[in-house]
This record gives sequence, structure tokens and C-alpha cells, in this order.
Amino acid sequence: MDDKRASAGDIRQPSLEDFKGKVISEAMNPLRFELLIKKLGEMIPEDIEMIFLEVKAHVGMLMIHEFGSEVIQKFFAVCEEEQMNMVVSSIAVDSGLLMAICLNSWGSRSMLKLLDCLTTRTQLDYVMWALEKIIVPLANHPIGSTVIRQCFIVFPGPEAEPLLGMIAQHLLEIIYSEIGSRLVQAIISNAFTLRGQRRIVSGIMLNLRYLSMHQFGSHVVMHLIGLGSMQETMIYILRGCFDFLSANKYASNVVKKFIEASEGTGRHMIIDEIFNSPVFSRILQNPYGYSVIQFAKEYSTGTVLGQTSNQHPVVQSTEEHSVGIVRQTLGHLIQHSDHLNGPCPRKNSLPNKRRNHVRITKNHFLLFKRRKRKKNKRILEMLKEKFVCN
Repeated sequence: MDDKRASAGDIRQPSLEDFKGKVISEAMNPLRFELLIKKLGEMIPEDIEMIFLEVKAHVGMLMIHEFGSEVIQKFFAVCEEEQMNMVVSSIAVDSGLLMAICLNSWGSRSMLKLLDCLTTRTQLDYVMWALEKIIVPLANHPIGSTVIRQCFIVFPGPEAEPLLGMIAQHLLEIIYSEIGSRLVQAIISNAFTLRGQRRIVSGIMLNLRYLSMHQFGSHVVMHLIGLGSMQETMIYILRGCFDFLSANKYASNVVKKFIEASEGTGRHMIIDEIFNSPVFSRILQNPYGYSVIQFAKEYSTGTVLGQTSNQHPVVQSTEEHSVGIVRQTLGHLIQHSDHLNGPCPRKNSLPNKRRNHVRITKNHFLLFKRRKRKKNKRILEMLKEKFVCN
């Protein structure tokens, strides 16, 4: 009992002698670390120097500790320039230690505080030089990417050029991950005033087709389309590939974004290329190509590149390829779609050719129902709703 009262008295009136020789252990103690923070907050140069002498060899260990990180963050805020230089140099020379810090939840917070407390160009150069070596693992990690983002927030000017250059150099490695693609989107959201930003955009343009077909690269391409400044150049680069991209799972979303965001000649060129494609029937038979055509229908009119027609362009292209389309489920939805060709006509009112199509459609539906009823329940419901005529 007396020991507890004595320890309580020490907490109420701590002195510098209580921490001498055991700053590291006290900084990691959940009951005592706040006392060190309080001593640092008093900003007494002698106390700060004493604490610095004990922690300078263990900065990395404290930065990744739950309670030690709080102490070291306070130290960063009150230390002198010479002390900060020594801390930065000790971290920068060890790439493994720096990566461990940046990928740790407590260490990343300490690193963000360190970036905020840098005051000289020498300190900044040390940090940038060290981060350049580990830019790829950091950019692809959910915690490490926050450190990279903070660098661009604290140093939005030419100071960030080295990091931008390394990202541009390893662009595909970074974009091909979910976290990295989000980081690239954040970088190119600003005006392309820095040379590194222009290098990143140039890298995207050089690999535009392959990025459009990638799960995460397609998000970067769509983000760049949404910015608006590069639309014409991107359409020119992908010209001749829109029909092929429409049948890809991820690139189909890119084509939809182009149709939605572009206007005038650009949009008409994309729609005309898809509708007049020699593989139009295959696009209709592809689930992603079908969705692109349905989407393009909403943005197209009766006039495509000056060619006026009384029928919708989708209907014209469908009739040209009707022999191949009618054998496929998605082709049926186009051939007899209420949205394209009006209400589904009665059997007796159809010409012989169209009557045969309807008969083939019903037979195919019955066979499809027997074989794949459980696996394709949703498509069967669409078939019943769209083209089963009474």
C-alpha cells in the first residue's frame, strides 16, 4: 500500500532524474509515457537534450510502438534543427527500417508527423532520397500509400519531383494494384504543372489500351477521361479498337465512360465504329458488348456521322447480322427488344422470315430452359419478359 502511494506521488511530481537512463522503457510504459510527453511540452532545452541522447539510437523502435510513437511525435515537434538532422539521417540510411516504419500503423503516424516537422532542404532531400528506394511497396500498401500522399500534400511543388519521377518509372507496377491505382488517380487529379505529373500521364497514354483492359488500370483511365483535358488525344489513340474493347469486362466500362463524357464528333465516331464493326454480331453475343450497345443507344440518335435513318442504328446493324445473332440469347434480346423495335408483334402479323425467327426463338428458349434452368435463372426471366409472345 505504501509503495502504491509512493508511486502515485512520483506521478504527480515527476522530475528529470526520474527518467534519466530509462527514457526508452518509460516511453513504452502505458502508465508513464504521458509524463515524458509533459516534460517535452515544457520545452526546456536541457531536458530535450537529455531525452535526445537516449532516444537517438532507438528512434525507429519508438516510432512503431503504440506508446513510444506518441513520445517521439512530441519530440519531433520540439527538437532543434541539429537534432532533427541526426534523426532523419539515422532513419534514411536504413531502407529496411524506413519501410517497416511506413508500413506500420503507428509508424506511419510518426512518419507523417516527421514530414510535417521538416524545416530545411537538407532534411527533405534525405527523406525523399530514402523514399525513392521503396516507392513501389509503399504505393501498393494501404498504410504506406498514406505516407506518399502526405509527401505531396506537405511538398506540392518541385520538392516532390523525385517521388513523381520514381512513380512514373514504375507506373505499371503501381497501377496494377488497387491501392496504387487510387494513388495515381490522386496524383493526376491536380493540374499537370509538374514535370513528374506529365511523365505519369504520358506513361498512361503509352499503355492506354492495356490499362483499359485491366481491373484497376481501367479506373485510372476512366478518371483521366473524367478530367476532360485529354479526351480527344485518348480517343485518337484508341481509334480502331473500340469494338474490340467493348467485349472486354473492364474495357467496356471505359468505352461507356468515353460515350458519356465526350461530345460531338468524338462520341459519334465511337458509336459509328462499334455499329459498323465487321465483328458487330460477336459484340452483340458478348454480355459486355451487349451492355455497351444498350448504353450507346441512349446517347445516339437517328443520325450517325451525317447518315440519316428512320430506324435506330442498332436495329440496322442487327438486321445485317441477323443470321448469326438470332442463334444467341443476347442476340434475341436485341432482335426483339421493346426499346429498339417497338412492341413484340403477334406471330400472325409477321413476314415469313420474321416468323421463322420467332419460332426459332421459342424453341431455343424451351431447350435452354430444360438444360440450364437453375444456372441461368436470371436470364430466363429476361427472356420471358422480352420476347415470349402469346
